[in-house]
Amino acid sequence: LNSLSLKLSIFEEIGESADIINLSTQILQNFPNNERALYSRALAYEKEGNILSMSKDFDEMIKLNKYNSLALNAYGYSNALHKLHLDKSEKLIRKALDIQPGQAAILDSLAWVLYLKGSYKDAAKYSSLTYSKDQDPEIVEHHYLILLKNGNSNEAKYILNQSIKNNPNNEKLLKLLDSSENAAIKL
Repeated sequence: LNSLSLKLSIFEEIGESADIINLSTQILQNFPNNERALYSRALAYEKEGNILSMSKDFDEMIKLNKYNSLALNAYGYSNALHKLHLDKSEKLIRKALDIQPGQAAILDSLAWVLYLKGSYKDAAKYSSLTYSKDQDPEIVEHHYLILLKNGNSNEAKYILNQSIKNNPNNEKLLKLLDSSENAAIKL
């Protein structure tokens, strides 16, 4: 199991979904309750767009441990990324937040689901709290878009510029800056 887990870590760093799925499946044949293999395979399935298989693995993880906040949050957020089952996603994420209150990644997931559901003011509350805890580029991206949707364009621009100073090579942030500059030119 240790050597297979090490190999799995290497595949995760490389990002080869098919290899992750195959190796995780091999691990699960011998260790069917291995939550790490289920989690890795679920994320690899999500990356490949196989949402049904992803859901089965996350459901299995939650069946094994209903207090697995990592699985609850990842399941909810992965569905939200594909704009699927947003009500269910919110419930999963809120349950994860009950288990780990104040955890930035979970707060960000909740903010993003609320944003996708059109609850922009509620999304802004969670997004601001998340940003105060962690300025990871993905959190910044979500916070920026939520601020814009709530009419706070000056604050959004400031936050984006600050984050680009700290992460000058982050492609997502640079694309956001470029798209905001293009939008301003069109006005």
